[in-house]
Amino acid sequence: HVIAQVLQLTAAERQVAKHLFYGHTRRETATQLGVKEPTVRHHLQRMHDKLQVNNRIGVVLRIIPIREQLDPAATDSTV
Repeated sequence: HVIAQVLQLTAAERQVAKHLFYGHTRRETATQLGVKEPTVRHHLQRMHDKLQVNNRIGVVLRIIPIREQLDPAATDSTV
């Protein structure tokens, strides 16, 4: 069920999720993705809705099962 929710994320939302996983701020994420901060905020809100969570930590906890798909360099030892 959780993995199905995560797989509903768009490519852009997955990119933002990857940055969240590594602890980047909205501003850092926006800069690295070449978008404006309100765009990142919009993606975060959509992820909150899709993943049925209330905050960034909830998003990160939900993406842990698929983090290798977000970033092939991620391994179980990174958690």
